[in-house]
Amino acid sequence: MVADCHAPVIQKRVRGVDNCPWLNRSIKVNMRQRDYFLRKARTTNHSEDWARYRCFRNRVTSDIKKAKAAYNRRLIDESGGDPKTFWKTIKKILQGEKRATSPNISVNGSVTSDKRCIANAFNTFFASAATRLMSVLNFSGVPNLRQLSAFTHRNPPFRFEAVSVAFVRAQLRRLKAGKAVGLDNIPARLLKDAADTLAKPLTIILNASLQSGRVPDDWKAARVIPLFKKGKAEDMDNYRPISILPVLSKILEGAVHRQLYHHLQQHNI
Repeated sequence: MVADCHAPVIQKRVRGVDNCPWLNRSIKVNMRQRDYFLRKARTTNHSEDWARYRCFRNRVTSDIKKAKAAYNRRLIDESGGDPKTFWKTIKKILQGEKRATSPNISVNGSVTSDKRCIANAFNTFFASAATRLMSVLNFSGVPNLRQLSAFTHRNPPFRFEAVSVAFVRAQLRRLKAGKAVGLDNIPARLLKDAADTLAKPLTIILNASLQSGRVPDDWKAARVIPLFKKGKAEDMDNYRPISILPVLSKILEGAVHRQLYHHLQQHNI
C-alpha cells in the first residue's frame, strides 16, 4: 500500500535498559565505571578491585532509586489534579502482575486450542449476544410508529452539513499517536504528521459519506479482540469484545457526533 511504500514502519533496537526515562548522564557514567571495575575484578580477583566494584555498584543502585522516585513524583505533580490522568500515572508506576490467560477455550462442551476454531466460536458468540439478550428480556425491538411520527413532526428535521478542511485538519492533529491500528494498517502517527496533506482529500471523502448516508466498507471492518474479564479463562462468557476500527473512521464519527449533538442541544431535544 502507499503508506508502506512511502512511510514504512522501521524497527530499531535501542541499547541499554528499556523504558527507563529516569536514567540521566551521571548514572550512565557510573554504570560504565561499575561495569569496568567488575570486568577488572573478575580478571585480577584482587580484593581492592572487588571493593571498588561494590562501591560503584551501591552508588549506581542508590542513584537509580533516587532518580526513579523523583521521576515518579514529577509524573504525579504533572497530572494537574485530573483524576483520570492521576490514576493512569499510578497504574504506570505500580504495575500489577499480568495474569496470563489460557489458550484453551471451551467450544460446544469440549476444550480446544485450535486457533481457527476458537476464532469462529468467539465470532458466533459475540455476534449472537444481542439476540440472546433480547430473548432474555423479551424485547420485541419494534418502536411505536405513532410516537415516532409525532416526535418527527414536533421537532425540526436533521440534516448533515458539509465539514470544512479546517475541521478535518484539526481532528487529524488531535489524534493520539499511540492509538491502536485497524485492519487498514494506517497508523495514527502517519495521519497526524501528514495532516496538512491529507486534510483536503479526506474532507471530500467525509462529505461524500455524509451526503450519501453511507460509510465506506473498509471503515466498518473492525479487528475484534476478546478481552478476558475474570473467572475461568476457558469460558467464553468471561470475555468481552474490543472492536478496533480504522483511525479514519473516528474522524467521520467525530463529525457525526458534533453535528447531531449540536442539533439536539439547539432544539432542546
